[in-house]
Parts: sequence; C-alpha cells; structure tokens
Amino acid sequence: MNIRTPNPRIKKTIQFLIVLLLVLGVAIFQDFLSSHYQNYAFYASESLLFNLFWVFILPIAAGFRWLYLKKGFLREIQSKVLRNGIFVLLATVLHLILFSGLVHLISWAFYALTFSFIENLEYSISEELYVYLLIYAAMSLLIFRKNSSEVASMASTYREYLNFSNGRINSRIAVSEIIYLSAASPYVSIHTSSKKHLQNTTLKALLSQLDPKQFVQIHKSSIVNLFQIKSYHSRLNGDYDIYLLTGEELRLSRNYVDNFRIKFEARLSS
Repeated sequence: MNIRTPNPRIKKTIQFLIVLLLVLGVAIFQDFLSSHYQNYAFYASESLLFNLFWVFILPIAAGFRWLYLKKGFLREIQSKVLRNGIFVLLATVLHLILFSGLVHLISWAFYALTFSFIENLEYSISEELYVYLLIYAAMSLLIFRKNSSEVASMASTYREYLNFSNGRINSRIAVSEIIYLSAASPYVSIHTSSKKHLQNTTLKALLSQLDPKQFVQIHKSSIVNLFQIKSYHSRLNGDYDIYLLTGEELRLSRNYVDNFRIKFEARLSS
C-alpha cells in the first residue's frame, strides 16, 4: 500500500493558517480584556478588522525572501545594516499601504462606518509604526541569516570539475575551462578552447551544478561562461548577439535577457 506524502507547500500553508488564527484569537482576547478594564464597548468584528495586519507579515517577508534568492534583490549590498534597514523600510511601507487599503475595502463593504484609507494610514503610522519596524527588524535577522546559510550551502555543491567516461578512459575538465554548453540531444556539448566534449545529460542538470556567478543560461539550448563574454548587442527584435573572447557568436533569447543582464553586470562590477 502506498502512503501519500503531504505536499510540503500545503503543509506549510496549513501551519501558517493555524498560527495566524491563534495570533488573531489572542489579539482579539487582549482587546476584550482591555475594553473591560477601561470600561468601554467591545466589538469583536471591529477588533478582528484592525488585527488583520498580522495577515500580511509572513507573505510580505516571504515575498522579499523570494526576491532576494531568485532575483538577487538587495544581494549586491555588502553592508548588512544597510541591507536589513532597506528591507525593514520597504516591508513596513508596503505593509502599511496594504493594511490600510484592506481595512478601507472591508469596512466599506460590510460595516456601517467606512474607515478611510488616509485616516487608517495616519493612525497606523502615529500609533503602531514602532510595532511594524520591530517586527520586520526581527524578520530581517531570520530571513537574511537563513538565506546566507542557504547560499553558502548551495555554493559548496558547485562542481569544480566535470568527469567524462569514454570506454575505459576516464577524464575530467575544469569547469573554469568551459566556454559554453549547448544542447545536442540526447547529449550536452561542452565547448572548451581545445576540444568539444559530449556528455549524456541535460542542460538543466548541469546548470544546477554550475556556479550561477560564472554561468548563465541564455537560450533554451545554451549556457555560457560569463567570463568568456566580450560584449553583446541587440538585434532590435528583443533578442541579442553575444560575442565571446574566442570570436564565436551565440544567441541571447529575449526570455533570458533580464536574468543575463543582472548576472553580467554583477560580473563586471566584481
């Protein structure tokens, strides 16, 4: 009998919802106790509405984490204090805008009294800004510390050599000698200055083993060594021509242009 393993994303989503419900429950109960102690009317629906700011914390933090890992956002900033500070500022501003907008829309749709976007934004800034800053300051320490360990772990898995087997002869080449790789199904053609090697694998499999600071995919069928690029020029149709130090020319597809530019500019500035 096969036992199905729960999808990790579904599991994390359920965990997030459980924690969120617990936090909202505690916050609403705190508002109830405060109203009872200070002798003013308590409205559960209004308390729930204004405690919805907790909803945005993890999604916003996760969004910035994705931008940092996948798009290189803030990664070029060497100062940890400056990087974390920019994250806290941007996350706080985004959270304030989203929360104020949500309160305005929900109150407009379901409440007798509509809380305006500007009034709620002004209230949040004047009364709760320090809460946002403290929360995202703590989140920045967790996010970037975890990401740094992930990046370091990934870097340790990058190959320095590729091994080849041709009958009884086993050989290997240094990754640094590779100029570019191209698909030649069912093989990958690995081009060096002295020879072309064929390996029975896929570009996707090899790309995961190569340092992304050195190699970048420029087409569905080719990967290039960033340190072998002399220049690139537009074809005026969205695609580009890449000129290598060897004099060879490769096509840069429009689908890979944005990622290529980020990595190529990072290589030039390093």
